[in-house]
Amino acid sequence: MAHAKLSPSKSERYLCCPGSLKLEEKYPDTTSPYAQEGSDAHRLLEKSLLSSKNPETFLGQECLREDGSFFLISKEMVDNISLCYHWLMERKGQLAYSQLHAESRVSAEWVHPDLAGTADGIIRQPFGTLVVYDLKYGMGVKVDSFQNPQLMIYALAALGKPTDFRMYDTVEIVIHQPRISPEPSIWVTTPNELYDWADEILKPGIKACLGKNPKLVPGEAQCRFCKAKINKNPKTGAEEQCPALKAKALQEAGDIFTSEPTLMPAELMKPEDFSRVLTLMPVFDLWRKSVEERAYVLLAEGQQIPGFKLVEGRSQRKWKDEAETEAQIKPLLGNGVYAEQKILSPAQMEKALKEAKALALVHLDALIDKPAGKPTVVPESDKRPALSMADPTQIFSLEE
Repeated sequence: MAHAKLSPSKSERYLCCPGSLKLEEKYPDTTSPYAQEGSDAHRLLEKSLLSSKNPETFLGQECLREDGSFFLISKEMVDNISLCYHWLMERKGQLAYSQLHAESRVSAEWVHPDLAGTADGIIRQPFGTLVVYDLKYGMGVKVDSFQNPQLMIYALAALGKPTDFRMYDTVEIVIHQPRISPEPSIWVTTPNELYDWADEILKPGIKACLGKNPKLVPGEAQCRFCKAKINKNPKTGAEEQCPALKAKALQEAGDIFTSEPTLMPAELMKPEDFSRVLTLMPVFDLWRKSVEERAYVLLAEGQQIPGFKLVEGRSQRKWKDEAETEAQIKPLLGNGVYAEQKILSPAQMEKALKEAKALALVHLDALIDKPAGKPTVVPESDKRPALSMADPTQIFSLEE
């Protein structure tokens, strides 16, 4: 489903940096394996909620995507989405006479006609509690529910106009990141607090975005996933960077570097120097990350960057199936297969088996999976061979 121009999912960005809304418009959306994995997880949660069936029911089955393709439902995804499914079903059971709506399309057109989105889950308890639930499947950035703009907009849309009949006295804003924590982040608020936020922050923020010459305000939160921070002009092919971020980074680079490429030695810095540099570092670091991301994209597309190349990153081994590993090795090590009630890692297990002189009794390689490492940009002096990207459109995010 196409996103509205004022998509709630981008609200943190455009409320902090009004100019980003217009600046991002000229750059096309890109996909990544991480984004597709997140979409697939949302699809499984929707399928489970609509059928009132535990995600385990669909393990190993193919699930249809919006674009007509299919994906295989894995055990890892089932385990994570089961946490979400059970939380929602339990919360619904706790709220008498409530109804649960999956993938609920909501619109706050009373704030602005283009302010609309899709909430992963909404629980409505008449004359009681409104629960607005959002699944975030990524592992890279922890998101807090407290005053989260995206979920506040969904809640405002679900509540209706301030002048409408008040159906709820309590609102629960819930963000669930099962791959970071089994328990969701929950912020309990009221309709009045949300309506006050709409008047004081949301409406003025949208007005600033849509006004003449909206201001660009660089910052870690708003720049993190902004398409305009550094990208290729779709018409000319030329590399472009957010002018505000570039100006801020250059200013900070001038303040941090004493003379290129020498940095001020920490031993010679005064207390006021530390204060100045520590204040400047976050945006400069953000600019550095955006340069790394763009370098990755160029190398993945087959372009050359003198002195650098793209290689397969390092990855950690993991068990294909922990239950199968336990069944094969526990007879050899007993409870020694665990460390604090968790199964030993492959490296720890190898050591334990070697110490027990039982390493030759089990074929560990058949139980271990070593996934390909995430591609990474390194100097040409790195001994790893350069990668040849089969599909340069599948760009990995450095944020994950």
